[in-house]
Amino acid sequence: MQPTQNLVTDPVISPADTLRGAGLYLIRHGWHQGDMFDQADPEVAFPPACGLGAIRMALVGTAEIGADTWSPQTVEAFAAAVMAWAEHLFTCYGEPDPAAVPLGRATAWHDEAATAEMSWPEQIVVDWNDAYDRNAGQVIAALNGAADEWFRKHRTCWCECGEDDDPPSCDQEGHTHPHSCQHCATDHSHLCRSWRGWGGAR
Repeated sequence: MQPTQNLVTDPVISPADTLRGAGLYLIRHGWHQGDMFDQADPEVAFPPACGLGAIRMALVGTAEIGADTWSPQTVEAFAAAVMAWAEHLFTCYGEPDPAAVPLGRATAWHDEAATAEMSWPEQIVVDWNDAYDRNAGQVIAALNGAADEWFRKHRTCWCECGEDDDPPSCDQEGHTHPHSCQHCATDHSHLCRSWRGWGGAR
């Protein structure tokens, strides 16, 4: 992260941005299981992290928890990114539904009505991250997949030209939907998950 960037207070930060940043963090600094961070060397400023820890690092840039890092905006951005990832794991990986919250669980971090330490969406992503057969590549792919999914669902102005348009959506069978902006004709095949799945642009 550049010194001039301030993702915590930036009002336009989206879950997609956070999730992509988390994936990049894991690529650069390593992936971990069993805890949010690998604390083998406490002097390491950017330790290997689980997916949840990588989301935290993407937002605040430190493994330390403090009032100056966990602002209300940060808490909201963290919860939104975790929910987006949990929803993606539900729809694409068969994990539990983050919207079906068990008794005593929170829907987001710092929910005072909850009796469990973790929110339900957090528990979903932590359990998936810590599965015995999980690997770093899978976690990074899922973070980026969740980012793409959120982007497709929530963005209307998805092209650099700035014109409002719907992101690409495809018929899995015929796969005939155009993958370019209807305003400037820029190719956006890389934004379509089913196009990638059919061996198209990456």
